[in-house]
Amino acid sequence: MNVRNRAANQRRILMGRVWFDAYIKMVVMIEKLKSQIMRHFLLANANIKSIFNYYMEEVIDMNERLKQIRKRLKLSQEFVAKQLKMNRTTVVAIEAGTRKVTSEELVEFAKLYGVSTDVLLYGEVSEDTEVRAFARTFAELSDIDKKEIMNLMYFKKRYKESLN
Repeated sequence: MNVRNRAANQRRILMGRVWFDAYIKMVVMIEKLKSQIMRHFLLANANIKSIFNYYMEEVIDMNERLKQIRKRLKLSQEFVAKQLKMNRTTVVAIEAGTRKVTSEELVEFAKLYGVSTDVLLYGEVSEDTEVRAFARTFAELSDIDKKEIMNLMYFKKRYKESLN
């Protein structure tokens, strides 16, 4: 019996060590996972900050572009406010960057200033943007105006070909 008890005790001790080793491995794995999660969190946080900074930079640039275009067109803030049916203080706040522009307001600014929303948002005009803006405007014209513009385009094309 003494031998059996000793063998049983040794098995218990051995099982205890196995469980203890498994516990230690599990703790080490959890610590590794925590450090990986923390690293991913920090990277995600850095990405969020850079996206936020980019967005804020774009907002500031857009507000500055609104102001520059208004001044280039020699329009007063009061005139713009009346045309867009808003208070002058709203226009001031938008141009100062203290108030965001809604998508509807952005479209209205673009119509009033005669530019695309892309110009207001990004400050650059690609050929695609100009073509789309032309197509939108062209579609709104009367048939007579469309024919006149088409004749002018054909004339300009033939004239340039004759120069070559």
